[in-house]
Formats: sequence, structure tokens, C-alpha cells
Amino acid sequence: MFNSSAPTTTIPFAPLPRSRRVQAIADDLRGLILSGQLPIGAKLPTEVVLCQQFGVSRTTLREAIQMLRSTGILDVTPGRGSYVRAPSLSMLLPSLQLAAHGRGLQHQQPLPLLGVMFGQALQGWQGQLRQREALQALYQHTLPREGTPTQQVAAETAWQLALFGLLGQPLLGFMAQILLGIATHARLAAYLHPDETLRTTQAQLRLNQALLEGDTATAARIYASWCQFAHPQAAAQATPQAA
Repeated sequence: MFNSSAPTTTIPFAPLPRSRRVQAIADDLRGLILSGQLPIGAKLPTEVVLCQQFGVSRTTLREAIQMLRSTGILDVTPGRGSYVRAPSLSMLLPSLQLAAHGRGLQHQQPLPLLGVMFGQALQGWQGQLRQREALQALYQHTLPREGTPTQQVAAETAWQLALFGLLGQPLLGFMAQILLGIATHARLAAYLHPDETLRTTQAQLRLNQALLEGDTATAARIYASWCQFAHPQAAAQATPQAA
């Protein structure tokens, strides 16, 4: 949990060049907001506390705050402080994807994070998930049997965003879209393997049915299992075993 009352005992950003210190602070605060540790409406700690925790000057901190303000994730009012606001996806998504590519995340596998997010969110939403019309609409996003990799990724993405949309948590939906965007190239490569379409379609049908039956524990397991193998290398390794 983010500690707003006591400074850290380390100075993690001091050795970095100034521009990278600014970006690193903005990235850390953005992560706290998207994870819910700094929820919508929360007031950021004072400049003094943040400067102590990050080990930077007020000028550096203010530049980082301004970066978040420009993407619509913070409301900054002179004399009152900085408050977390519901971010505009159109403003936030490009900057996050750019930061992810700059850190080499496009070469890693972000989808298992979706499995963790989805499972945790399902734990508190069993009652609200009994919306049969919304749940049945998930079947509209089943992968086309003879589709191209681009069509498969589009259908898969629409299905996953519909899943997170059912949870009623906008920030989780934002994060899901970011991770799916980062994983686009890996997913396109995965669908070059014929068995990947079948594997994903089977996961979709099983998960949709589990949700219709109110079995959120099974739904979480199915989704997490799918995420663990949702990349080209795992798909290639799984294909011979399936045969």
C-alpha cells in the first residue's frame, strides 16, 4: 500500500537523469491509481511527503504531476492539491502504450496479469454477474472459424473487454485494454498456429457457460489457464501435445 504519511528510507530515482526521474515518478503514481491504491477522488499526499518518498526536488515532482494532469488522470487545483479523477481512455491509452513499448514490455507476456485481475474482480461480483442478457451477449464475440489472425484478435479482444465490462470497474477495463494492446503482436503470431483458434474458442464457450451458471470460481480458472498459454511459444509447444 502506498504510504502517504512517512517517507521512504531509500532514494530510488536520484541516480537517474532528470527526464527519466520525472517519467519514473509519473509511471509509479499512474500504477498506484490504476491498481486502486489511489482510488478515484483520493487526494495525493502533499508535495513535501511525495518529494521525501521519491527523493526528488519539488520541480521534478511537479513535472511528473503535470504529466499525469495532461493525460486526464489527475485534477490539480492550486491551494487545494491534486486529486485522482476517472481518466479519459483516449488520452491515457496512447501514453501508457508508449511507455510500455519504451520499457520493452512488448517482448514480455502481459496477459497472465489479466488472469489475476479478472479472478480477483470476480470474487466480489457474483450477485451482479447474474445478468443473463449481458452474459449471453458474450457469445457474439466467439472467434470466426475461418478468420484471419487479425479477425481472430479483434474478436478475442472484443470478448475480453466485454468480460471486464460486466464487472463494472472502469479502471480495470482501462488496464485490460492497455495490456491487450501491448499483446497484439504476440496474439497475431499465436493465431498463425491452427490449434490456437480452437483452444481460444473452447475457452470462450466454457467460460461463458460458467458465468451463466454463476460459477465464478470455474470461470476464473478457465480464464487464468487461457492467459497462461496465450502467446506464440506456448501455443507452439501445446500443439504437438494436443495431437
